[in-house]
Amino acid sequence: MVGAPTTTSPAGFSWAWEALDLPKKATLIRVRWPFTIVCSYLLLYSQNAAISLPAVYGLVLFYLLSNFALYFADERFFDSFYFFAPLLAFDTLFLTASMAVSGTASADFYIVCFATIFLCCICRDLRGLIGVAVLSPALYGYFVMRSAEIQEPTIYLKIISPFIIALFYGYSAQVERLQSKLKKQTEMSARAARLYEDAKALAAENVSLLEQLDRAREALEKAIRVKEQFLGVMSHELRTPLNVVMGYARLLNERVLGEINAMQAEAVAKIMSRARDQLTMITDILEIAGIESGEGATGGHEVHLTALLDDLKSRYDVAEEKEVVVTWDYPADLPVVKTDAEKLKHALQNLINNALKFTHRGTVTITARTGVRDRQSAAGDHPQWLNPMTDFVEFEISDTGIGIAAEHLPYIFDRFHQIDSSDTRRYEGVGMGLHVVKKLADILGARVEVTSAPGQGSTFTLTLPFKKM
Repeated sequence: MVGAPTTTSPAGFSWAWEALDLPKKATLIRVRWPFTIVCSYLLLYSQNAAISLPAVYGLVLFYLLSNFALYFADERFFDSFYFFAPLLAFDTLFLTASMAVSGTASADFYIVCFATIFLCCICRDLRGLIGVAVLSPALYGYFVMRSAEIQEPTIYLKIISPFIIALFYGYSAQVERLQSKLKKQTEMSARAARLYEDAKALAAENVSLLEQLDRAREALEKAIRVKEQFLGVMSHELRTPLNVVMGYARLLNERVLGEINAMQAEAVAKIMSRARDQLTMITDILEIAGIESGEGATGGHEVHLTALLDDLKSRYDVAEEKEVVVTWDYPADLPVVKTDAEKLKHALQNLINNALKFTHRGTVTITARTGVRDRQSAAGDHPQWLNPMTDFVEFEISDTGIGIAAEHLPYIFDRFHQIDSSDTRRYEGVGMGLHVVKKLADILGARVEVTSAPGQGSTFTLTLPFKKM
């Protein structure tokens, strides 16, 4: 059975296929009967003396039996091009032979028959095929009736021959053409069905992935809560003992608990220095953990920069164990700015501690200045930097320490970066201080830059844009 097309087919194609939606085997046999009769007529009324009458009867009988034989052929054969095409070729050859053998087939009849076959093969519309089937015998009959002087009875069979030929070849050509279209549509439908199944599988996979993401999110949230609890406990449990150690060391250093000799004083100074380093490291780790968990700057409060630097200055009156002079240079009329005071103070502390750590003798100078300078903004800068003429305060921490080689300058703000990472390195630490400074500067909308050379010291500059209060 030939199936009807889908609803997506063009209107003309749908109408044409519905007209041919018949059992292909039975329809072809029925259409072929008139065709065999035409061929038989041409043979039976043959005027060719070269072929005997028994031979003509034999050919006619053979052709009629060929149509009877089709009744016993399987229905599936009629859907196969390899069965259908040879059958049409056989019928065409038999029609040509019948016309050649018949002496009654004139040149005009040859032309009409083959023109009808040609038109049926190239016509792509069922309405056009019907037009060919009607117009061919009508025009041929019109010219035959006008030109014939003596009307033989067989002339009427000739007139209907183009109609039968058009019916046979038109049906065959249209069936093959529509079946080819149907095959393409079936393939497209199968492809669409596969795509639909793939889409369903992808949707199911997406649902599974979403469920996995939900579970991963819940696990991450739980891990974050555990981390926050851990950091909270460690912040208290580690800082408290260190503060106690530093407190007792300070009492010893100030001789509150009695006199100590020079060797003991040196040991106390080392205790205080190492304890301070540990406290700074813990503070940095907690700060980074807070930043990575999404903690940004607070809304900001009014901060008097002079008071903030005065507070910092009080913490660096003496540099233990080193012949280092800490110099502070800032005016008393620094502006009041809106920023996160704790994060700014933490960044400056880390820069000062870094300068003291790598300076054994000489000076560490902390300066602060304000002004308006034409500065070029860079990608990722805070929105305030988009204005080329902006108010800023510039904190500069310079030292006369060991300096930094040029090849290390691009990496000094990376996490855990240490110029000397060997087990026997001279300077303690985990390489977090400057990384924290960079992160804090980003949060505050500031920039941190460095210039340095080995043996000539280093200068770190923290530039903070601000709006005047």
